[in-house]
Formats: sequence, C-alpha cells, structure tokens
Amino acid sequence: MENPALNGTPKHYLGKLVEEIEARRWLRRDCDLMVRVMFPAKGVKQVVILNARLIDISEGGTLAIIPYEQVPTHFYIIIGKFQYNIGCVARKVDREYVHVEFIKTQNTRLINYLSRLERRFDSMNELKYDFRTFEKIRQP
Repeated sequence: MENPALNGTPKHYLGKLVEEIEARRWLRRDCDLMVRVMFPAKGVKQVVILNARLIDISEGGTLAIIPYEQVPTHFYIIIGKFQYNIGCVARKVDREYVHVEFIKTQNTRLINYLSRLERRFDSMNELKYDFRTFEKIRQP
C-alpha cells in the first residue's frame, strides 16, 4: 500500500486540517532529538512504536527520520516516557526524511525546551516539566 503523502496530496481527512508545509509561519529550530513514533497497524488491532530522530522543529511541525518503509499519513510523536503526545500528519516523504506537520500548534515554550536539549536521548527520558502547565514535576 503506497503512502498518499508520497505524491504530495494526502488522501486522509486529517491531512486537510493543516495548511501546506511550504507556508512557514514559525521559526525552525535545529535539534537532534530521539523520540518515539506510534501508529496503528493492521487496522487497529496492533500498535507500532518505533524510535525516530528529529532534525529540526517548530510550533507547526518537524523534519524527522523515521526508519519505517510505510510511514502512515497520521501518527503520534511521543515525548518523554509517554508523558506528552503530539498528533502528526506526514505531509511529504523523501528517501530519508519525513516532513511532519502537527495537527495542533505546539506551545513555543515546549519547542524552545526541546530545541535546547543537549543530549539526543533526553527527549525519551522522564520529563522534568509538565508541558500542559509548565510546572516542574515533583519527584516522590
């Protein structure tokens, strides 16, 4: 089954929720982050979770390397230990990169925090902040 994002015209209804990726509204920040990507497989009977690498990020999307031949049109990026999920649409798939647009615009504080992480795998570890309230998470 061919990914509809390959020809630039997503056929999935979620692909219609966001404007074209070429219309940049946010500053892209360089980053080198590892995150988890989650999407259903075989209908909804199975879930695929795999690691992906983010190359740059903004409030509206990211450029990712996802090591999977059939990247779905709709998937989730998971940050931390399943603490924060971002709904995504694959807008364009190149040989190496997936151009990703977020379904919902992300908070600038979250994007700044992620772009400033120094170690690649920090984004897969327990998060220090609750990104819904931006309060420090209390450790028991």
